[in-house]
Amino acid sequence: MKISAPSLAVALIFCAQLISGCLIDNENNSQTDDLSNDLLEDPPLYDCIDFQGLERCWHIHAPEGINKTTCGIISCPLVMDIHGFTDDVSRQMNVSGFDELANEFGFILVYPIGYETSWNAGWCCGEARDNSLDDVGLLLDIIDIVEENWSTDPNRVYVTGWSNGCAMTQKLVNSASHRITAAGCMAMYFIDDPSPEYQAVPIMEVHGVRDLFVHYGVGYGSSILFDGSLEGDEGAIQNMEYWAELNGCSGLTPDVEIIEWDYSVLGYTNCEHGSEVRLVSLNFAGHNPYLKDSPDQDIFPGNPTGIDTSRMVWEFVSQFSK
Repeated sequence: MKISAPSLAVALIFCAQLISGCLIDNENNSQTDDLSNDLLEDPPLYDCIDFQGLERCWHIHAPEGINKTTCGIISCPLVMDIHGFTDDVSRQMNVSGFDELANEFGFILVYPIGYETSWNAGWCCGEARDNSLDDVGLLLDIIDIVEENWSTDPNRVYVTGWSNGCAMTQKLVNSASHRITAAGCMAMYFIDDPSPEYQAVPIMEVHGVRDLFVHYGVGYGSSILFDGSLEGDEGAIQNMEYWAELNGCSGLTPDVEIIEWDYSVLGYTNCEHGSEVRLVSLNFAGHNPYLKDSPDQDIFPGNPTGIDTSRMVWEFVSQFSK
């Protein structure tokens, strides 16, 4: 299976005069291109569909020179980057750094927009959870549309995200393991019931030991904070071990152990379908494990020791192909 390889709604924030390539007509605020047009060489970088009676939208970052034709030739990977609760796409773009990686490695980057800045990922979070939205189905539809319009490689579909977006990443992986190649996400756990149809997918979770919002050791504080419940019984180590069980990994203890002064990596490599499981623990990071500060840097400063966790995630997921 392995191969070698290299948070409010953003439709109001991202308009054509602010972001180059945002294909919205300024007079009627409607799309200028038809996503079903198979001959489209320059697909729109912002678009929406009607899903469960709601307008659901997403942004795309494409490296310079990449379009439907060129991506069809070089078979670009697709990466979906999912923002957190009360966050939005612009903030996720600013903090995750995946756009820079897309430019460097030539993949199509998709930023989906959560309903009322939330995702239905289990017991958390917000309006999406309260309305029982099928966000798994939404994200799969977005992947299908992007794949069609950009001719991306269906065997290299990767997912990442932060906080509620990380929980959504893990729910998507578990619910649609047939579609997702590998995933790596930041600062949250798998917080829903597992799918009986799940088949092992490589997965990594990155977590700051000093996280005050989604605690590294146990998740009760998070569920009280976000849900007013005691649903959360997860912790970073427990989450890793749970994924090892889901992936059928062998061994009573991890067979990957990297210890540095500011971070460590634990994981399993001998897992079903060539999958692997990883936990990256950042000794001095809080809820924001990224290299960059979030716009709320007083609340969510970035990892203070300069670890490029997004690159770590990319290097992990990009090893794998369906």
